[in-house]
Amino acid sequence: MKSILTGCLIIFLLSICLGENAGTKCNPFQLALSSPEGKKQKIILNNTSLAVVYVFLLPDCPACQDYSLTLNKLASKYKTIQFIGVMPGSYCTVEELKTFLKKYHISFPVYIDNNKALSKCLNALIVPEVFFISRENNLLYSGRIDDWMYSLSKKKPKATTHELADALESFVQHKPIKVKKTKAVGCFIE
Repeated sequence: MKSILTGCLIIFLLSICLGENAGTKCNPFQLALSSPEGKKQKIILNNTSLAVVYVFLLPDCPACQDYSLTLNKLASKYKTIQFIGVMPGSYCTVEELKTFLKKYHISFPVYIDNNKALSKCLNALIVPEVFFISRENNLLYSGRIDDWMYSLSKKKPKATTHELADALESFVQHKPIKVKKTKAVGCFIE
């Protein structure tokens, strides 16, 4: 009886420790998204990628425009982590998307989530909002990029916390990610 109780306690404690890091509620790698050219495809991690950062964006959202430089720098710095931009719904035209990509020099691939399957899968509600997911489909971090924008259209002179960058750095250094979830600030996904 004592060993059964001990086993139950261990399982209970493991479930608490793993919490939201245990995995996403669905497998985002099984969902098909559309390229700007209209081609449907599943997101497949390249052979060198250890994880993926899904970044939800909309071309007309000032927060997405403001964070494009930061996102490009992070995507460039962390080569073993694949960055994927996601445009939720059908709120923008392909031409608007291409203009956004060109104007803000987006350095990572961006796909359209027409029916919001990925948005619903990850429970994305805001743009820009990030979801850092391991190759094994474990949610490592979700939320804002940093604390530069503290309310829609309200920014500090500069960010004082860098949650996404910290999570990426901890991951590549094989260290625990301290902050696993924050509240994203930006435009609502309708």
